[in-house]
Amino acid sequence: MSAVPPNGRPLVRFGFLKPMLAYGENNYQPGETDIRRPLVAHLRRMMPDVHFQFIEYELPALSEAVKRHEVDYALMSAGQYVELRSYGAYALATVYTARFPDPNRFTAALFVTTADHPEIQTIADMKGARAVFNSQANFINYQLPLAAIANAGFNPDRFFFKQHFTNDKPQEVLRLLLERKADIGVFRVCEYETLIAKWPQLKQSFRPEFLNRLDEIVFYKPLTKADITSIIDLLVAGLNKRLADKELTCVLTPAAKAFVVDGVIEGINVRKKVTIVSRQPDKINEFIMGTLHRGATVYTAHGAFSGRDEQVITTVLNRREAVSLRNYIRRTDPGAFITIVNSSETIGKGFRAI
Repeated sequence: MSAVPPNGRPLVRFGFLKPMLAYGENNYQPGETDIRRPLVAHLRRMMPDVHFQFIEYELPALSEAVKRHEVDYALMSAGQYVELRSYGAYALATVYTARFPDPNRFTAALFVTTADHPEIQTIADMKGARAVFNSQANFINYQLPLAAIANAGFNPDRFFFKQHFTNDKPQEVLRLLLERKADIGVFRVCEYETLIAKWPQLKQSFRPEFLNRLDEIVFYKPLTKADITSIIDLLVAGLNKRLADKELTCVLTPAAKAFVVDGVIEGINVRKKVTIVSRQPDKINEFIMGTLHRGATVYTAHGAFSGRDEQVITTVLNRREAVSLRNYIRRTDPGAFITIVNSSETIGKGFRAI
């Protein structure tokens, strides 16, 4: 936390990316859930004794603010976080949204060219072209496409004749393509689709509409114990820099590091085993399988107190899904009996491979 302001409440500085006006006043991505306003309201409601200062930044400015420790917390993309890890950035939480309920999966990127370039049909054909991107800090718009170029056997740093960045103005990418100031534009799929839907008259200007769509699902590699230990070392080193002027030093023993690492790994892998006794088992099963897209086991058990046979449902969910199921049962069968326990490791289809 920062210094205590005059009103006596501790000050926390929270950095946000400025919305892209092409997508709405509160959205950073096309069609995305408005994350910022609910988060601001939640923090103020849950921590009334803390004075929050919410600051909007352009993407490069947010990176600089993190590097200079001008913000205490920030909401940013995965790509920007990766770029800032070496400056002490640490991922505390991952946002779940309606469009991206699984944070380990994300949308694809695509290269777009105009009808003026019929010779461009493959990644190899783009070598030496002029390319335009939103930002170097964008994981899907920049880092993922360059990884595809590297996988094709080229040096991505020397692949394009020139790279231009629009400072997160995707409509500028379209403009530069149409004005023939760039040969290749790079978008996330949803971004391009949103822009074309907004200006359908531009659709005929691009050929082909989708070129080399990266349509595979990409998974983040899970953090290993060595990765988490390295993160701990970075955090402790950053803390010691701030403590140096007070002639204090923080030292973590190997046993302390191991305790933290085990806690992080268990927290990442935790799932919720939910057991439900309900008189509406069919509706609950339909919600689990049709809405949550999870499996369930149903069996009949005899109630010792009631003397009746009841249907019992068991399922394994992540935190968000468990909350959704609980809310649904509250509406559907308020008299249901539910137990929820943590499972530190879940192996099988839909979770970790055996």
